[in-house]
Amino acid sequence: MKKSRARVASWSRRRKLLVFVVPLLLVVAAAGVGTYLKIDHDNRVQAEREGRERERREAAAERERERRQAAEEERRLEASFDRAERAIRRDTVASLEETVTEDAQEAVNEGILDGPILRTECDPGPGETPMDVSVSTAVYDCLAIYAEDADGTSSGWVYTADVNFDSGRYSWSLGEE
Repeated sequence: MKKSRARVASWSRRRKLLVFVVPLLLVVAAAGVGTYLKIDHDNRVQAEREGRERERREAAAERERERRQAAEEERRLEASFDRAERAIRRDTVASLEETVTEDAQEAVNEGILDGPILRTECDPGPGETPMDVSVSTAVYDCLAIYAEDADGTSSGWVYTADVNFDSGRYSWSLGEE
C-alpha cells in the first residue's frame, strides 16, 4: 500500500504544479504580451504625433517661404513700378523743356523776347522732390537759354512750370509766379 500512496502524493504534486504554475505562466505570458502591445501602441501613437508635428512645422515653413516670396515679388514689382514712374516723369520734364523752348522761340519770332532760344533746362523748384513717386505734383524753374558764356554760365528767360505727374499735364508761364 505504500506504493500507492507515493503515487497519489506524486500525482498530487504534479497536479498542484499544473494547477498553480501553468496559470501563473499564462498570467506572466499574458502580462508580457499585454506589455508588448501597450508599448507598441504607445510607440505608434508617438510616431503619429511626431509625424503630425513635423508636417505642421513643414507646412508652417512652407507658408513662411511663400509669404517671403510674395513679399519679395511685391518689392520687385514696386521697385519696377517706381523705376517706370520715374522714367515717365523724366520724359514729362523733357517734354516740358521742349514745349517751353518752342513757346520761347515763338515769342522771339514775335519780337517779344530776345533770342534765339538754344534750349531749355528745367529743375525742380526749392523743396520739390519730383522723383519721389508719392508726390503727384511739382513746381519747376525753367530757363529758356539764349546765350552761353565761356565760363559755363547761361543767360535766358525764366519760366515757371507746374507739373501734374498723375495726369501728365503741365502748364508754364514766363517769369516767376
